[in-house]
Amino acid sequence: MIASAYLGEMLVRNHGWRWRYDTDRQAATVESPDGRWAGYPHDKVAKRVRKGDRHDLAVFYAFAGTGEAPPGTEAREVRPPWWRRG
Repeated sequence: MIASAYLGEMLVRNHGWRWRYDTDRQAATVESPDGRWAGYPHDKVAKRVRKGDRHDLAVFYAFAGTGEAPPGTEAREVRPPWWRRG
């Protein structure tokens, strides 16, 4: 839990993201300054613990901060099946 809170707070302090609570998922999330993106740092850290290197936290942070996948990684935008953009 501490690592995930730290990861989210780094996005808040260094990239202008903000904490919010997703009532549908009943989970804390961080939201991008323009409101287009949301990240679930607690889920990401849990995946890293369970699934290993494939869920690299540094890549998650870099991608969230810049919107660009770091060279040599498979970082990409993942959308749930219900996602639709206006």
